[in-house]
Amino acid sequence: MQAKDIVTSLIVLLACVSASAQDKTKIPFVTAKNYFVRNDYSGTGTVKIESAKNFEEIFGAAALMGKNGRPTPIDFSKQYVIATISGVTNRSTELIPRSLVKDKSNNLIFDYAIKKGARMSYSMRPFVAIIVDKQYQGGIVVRPQEIAGGGE
Repeated sequence: MQAKDIVTSLIVLLACVSASAQDKTKIPFVTAKNYFVRNDYSGTGTVKIESAKNFEEIFGAAALMGKNGRPTPIDFSKQYVIATISGVTNRSTELIPRSLVKDKSNNLIFDYAIKKGARMSYSMRPFVAIIVDKQYQGGIVVRPQEIAGGGE
């Protein structure tokens, strides 16, 4: 392959990557903190929550001491929540939000990481919940990615 062919191939590749990146719009969100999944909620998977009533059927507030101990406020007149809830586990597990983008098909693509750690002497219900402005609507697609977590 000649240098000219390599340069041409690189230009085509960069054009494709650039076009692909432009097909997605980054959507701002806030991570909902200091909540827990209620014991009487058995569902798993991803849900879109558009009212305080529905949110309270799934989550409870877990206020902690200190400045950052209050649950993240949610104004359901202007915002909604996308939550992904896992099943009960005795392994330390963290779901970490990474990005939310809107694609050209009007889907909101939510990328998050799953970080599993060591076994624990108690059980937990891992979840991630993000707060999104209502101006951003579309079908929800989740893309979890497991990452190294230092577990057993």
